[in-house]
Amino acid sequence: MSTPKKHVVLFPFTSKGHIAGFLSFASRLHRILPHATITLVSTPRNVAALRAAAAAPFLDFHALRFDPAEHGLPPGGESQDEIFPPLLIPLYEAFETLQPAFDDFVASTAAAAARVVVISDVFVAWTGEVARRHGSQVPKYMLYQYGLPAAGAANDGSGGRADRRFLDRQLAHGNNTDAVLVNAVAEPEPAGLAMLRRTLRVLPVWPIGPLSRDRRDAATEPTDDTVLRWMDTQPPGSVLYISFGTNSMIRPEHMLELAAALESSGRCFLWKIKPPEGDVAGLNGGATTPSSYNRWLAEGFEERVILAHPSTAAFLSHCGWSSVLESMAHGVPVIGWLLTAEQFHNVMVLEGLGVCVEVARGNTDETVVERRRVAEVVKMVMGETAKADDMRRRVQEVRTMMVDAWKEEGGSSFEASQAFLEAMKLK
Repeated sequence: MSTPKKHVVLFPFTSKGHIAGFLSFASRLHRILPHATITLVSTPRNVAALRAAAAAPFLDFHALRFDPAEHGLPPGGESQDEIFPPLLIPLYEAFETLQPAFDDFVASTAAAAARVVVISDVFVAWTGEVARRHGSQVPKYMLYQYGLPAAGAANDGSGGRADRRFLDRQLAHGNNTDAVLVNAVAEPEPAGLAMLRRTLRVLPVWPIGPLSRDRRDAATEPTDDTVLRWMDTQPPGSVLYISFGTNSMIRPEHMLELAAALESSGRCFLWKIKPPEGDVAGLNGGATTPSSYNRWLAEGFEERVILAHPSTAAFLSHCGWSSVLESMAHGVPVIGWLLTAEQFHNVMVLEGLGVCVEVARGNTDETVVERRRVAEVVKMVMGETAKADDMRRRVQEVRTMMVDAWKEEGGSSFEASQAFLEAMKLK
């Protein structure tokens, strides 16, 4: 009779960025533990998309029953990429109702495996309650995909009371975790790592980043051929890539200022556009529906593909942590237009490393966006200036740190992952 396998259960929150980080983590786990079963849990629509994309041939998937209509969400509303921002909190809360179905899955998995480990996203921290019900056989770990300080506390409290209540519930559930994994690299930010460990006190903290894809992986991913053909015609290091993330939008007046600044700068740019914040009717003159909303999205624009392209010179970003890691992993300097939450700290870290210049902050009526300032920063970062040369040199140094972190001989993230696996009793 064969010995039951060890089983790792991954439960990301349902967004492209969060799922991508878990897929990267799953790939690393599989290389280290080729004989373990690894299952990613999500809702039916997300599982179907991952299976269709053949995201990871070694990976198993399990779909938990979820009907968006039962929670006042639109058809297909199983991901934060598929809904309007005002529906994000209802989506977060709807995911809390998956607990019984997840409990059943863990119970059946634990009955068939010698060891089960649950690793979940902070936005589904309630999975800790499920793991605890199954005793010591099912330890629970949290994977944070934000910057180091954000992993130890709630965000800045922006948003409404529902946001705050949801975050408070997840933080309370976080007390049930056995350790914390962080999508970060120890070397670029030792102070942030030390602060996180002080904040979490007795919980082990393992920085296992970067959970991003390298240039070779990016080159194989599908994207819009028209976009890539255009980028192929541009000189190396000549294009500014602009994206404010999956769910962030800038206000109409700020969009106009940015457009004017780009025209004034005279630089080539690729801008992933979404509806401006506060736009109800839509700039296309019609009512904003899910279908017209999707037309604003630059379909096929994969952030990592663009950042990996040799024509990309700089990245104008909201500085969400995933975007920061992708930019550093591909050696691309950042122009920071931070909007909310941990992005303010992220920019501070990047500026300390000498790889970023902040050009604007905030997304309110009081936010000031000066087209002259934006144009000056774009020209400076993309030009042949001493500042630009220094930023390019420093970002390559950070990229080297990130590559070295996963070297089997002395890599900090590799060693942290080994310590984690030993603690999980998977090795």
